[in-house]
Formats: sequence, C-alpha cells, structure tokens
Amino acid sequence: MSVAEKAFFAFRKGRGRQAPHILIPQLHIIDFEGHPRYGVVEYGVVTINADGIIACATDLCAPVGEIPPADTRVHGIDAINSSGRAPFSECFECFVEWRRSGLFVAHNAHVEHGLLKSTWSYPPYVPAWGGTAGTDTADWGPWLDTLVLARELKGDAEEACSLEALSYGGELRERVDELARIHCPPDRRRPHCALYDALATAVWLQERVGYSKAIQWFERQQASPQGELF
Repeated sequence: MSVAEKAFFAFRKGRGRQAPHILIPQLHIIDFEGHPRYGVVEYGVVTINADGIIACATDLCAPVGEIPPADTRVHGIDAINSSGRAPFSECFECFVEWRRSGLFVAHNAHVEHGLLKSTWSYPPYVPAWGGTAGTDTADWGPWLDTLVLARELKGDAEEACSLEALSYGGELRERVDELARIHCPPDRRRPHCALYDALATAVWLQERVGYSKAIQWFERQQASPQGELF
C-alpha cells in the first residue's frame, strides 16, 4: 500500500469508534486558460503540503476550436504557439492521478470544474476527500475554492477578492514573481498564464490563510455550507 493509500484510511486522533476520516495528504492548486468553445489551451498545477510547494506542472495544449483574438490578448495563446501541442484530452491520466492523490483547489473553482467536465465527464472512482475512510466518488470535486474562502475571510465583494487583488496585485507580487522565475516557462511568467496564476493562488493560501486552516475550512464547508473558518 502506498503512502497516499495509507493516508486515505488513517484515523484522526480522538475519533474513538466513529468512522475514520480521510486525511488530505496534499493540495493540487489548478488553473486553466481556455474556454468551453475551444477547450483548455494551458494548464498549471501547483502541489503543496504543510511544508510548502513540492511540485509544479504546466503545458500548452492544442485548441479544439478557434481562439478569439480578444482571448489571445488576455492569455497570450493562439494557433501559432499552440501548434503541434497535444490536446488537453490526452492529459486524462495525469489529472486522475492528481485527483486521486490530493484535494483540488482553484480560485473560482466552478470554472476549472466546468472545463474538466467538458473534457471528461467523470474520473474513475477516487477518494471523496473530506469524507469518511473507504468512501470513493466518481467526481472531479469536491473543490477547495479560494474565492469563496477569501470572501468569507474578508467579507468583501467578489471584485476585492480577485486573484489580482489578493495576490499578484499587491505585496505578495514579489514572492509570486520569484516562484515564477523558478517554475514557469520564460514566456509564461505573468498574470493570466496558468502556472503563474496557480502560483499566485498558492502564495495567497500559504501566506494569508495557512495550509492547515485552509483544510479545516474545507472540512467545515463539507459538514455545513455555513461553517466558519475560525
């Protein structure tokens, strides 16, 4: 049994005879550039645990439709720089393994969830993170949505909780740029590039919330939609 599999069935201290809770071994912070009309044309995944960032992955993907010029002006991807790339649909095994090995996180997660489901409706059975040990589900969720988390913490309107407002548009920019120089391709080290935005989300989550408190919030959300973080 792998370390991750052992974690799935680990007991929380003090649970007594209650059903054991699945421990969440790591978070996979995901960002996509794309649209349902032309699919995911870039993905970025930052994996973190209590010790910090442990892995990053990113790639451009071939579009399945025409990319409008207005979208290219935002994310910088067109038919030329995506030429010769594999379509996102060939990344199925990678995303199943990420889903199997940790909880998915995104800023405004319904966007990433929708793009995943528009490519593959369901994964095979994977752990229902936040549920009881032995509970599996054929779903890309549940997600930890950092936009929802930020709005609960700050009590601000959605615009004040944008990724720019929370992270790369303020004092966290220096740290995000430092990580981008390490992990992002040279021409993808700016906002609206998938891995850059995933790193911006990771930095905000680590610096302003904390890994363990983020998981506590997620578990309370699972137990009660009105649950509070602190």
